[in-house]
Amino acid sequence: NRPGTVRPVTSGGRMLRIGTASMAQTGGQFIMADKLNARNTAKKKYVAKAVVDYLIYVESNFRRALDISAEATVLSNYEDWWWKERIGK
Repeated sequence: NRPGTVRPVTSGGRMLRIGTASMAQTGGQFIMADKLNARNTAKKKYVAKAVVDYLIYVESNFRRALDISAEATVLSNYEDWWWKERIGK
């Protein structure tokens, strides 16, 4: 081994690999839509937008996407056009 080229062993890299390996699994659902709490998900603005798009475009679960979109619209005081557009889909 040449000096300066040996990387230290950390547990962080192992955890990252385990996390990415679990996402690469085939079969099963990535998000369990029936277990999502619409109000709690809607409170997290950017996560909610990603989840709603996933539910619409990947799982075709329009009912759950509508529930989360309706909650987020109320939380944004009916001012965010993005949620109104998702309700329209």
